[in-house]
Amino acid sequence: MAFINMSLNVPERWEKVGMDWQTYVWFLSQTISPVLIIFGSILRPRTIMYIVPIYCYMLQLYWIFLDYQMVDDSYLQVYVVGTTVLVASAIFLLRWLLIKRVQDKIEVAKSKILRNEGTT
Repeated sequence: MAFINMSLNVPERWEKVGMDWQTYVWFLSQTISPVLIIFGSILRPRTIMYIVPIYCYMLQLYWIFLDYQMVDDSYLQVYVVGTTVLVASAIFLLRWLLIKRVQDKIEVAKSKILRNEGTT
């Protein structure tokens, strides 16, 4: 918020334990994001796209149970690289499935046309 010369206060109980604004926003977004995923599921996305939030939450569970740092800033690169690879893979897979589906429809249409020409 420094680029717009604005400061936001962290709730007092967070300041007492030494949390800063970035950590507060991170915890808040971690709390809200499952609700947003649930609302987004109403739009019926492709099932494969759920792999990105599952990946992020699995990484979170690893951080909570196996790595005892207070804040997971060191995992930022893992989040970014992993999410990028997963989204790119999902897009590639969906594109490949779409092309395959269109090719199958074309083959069915060709066979129907050839079958109709043979009978006339």
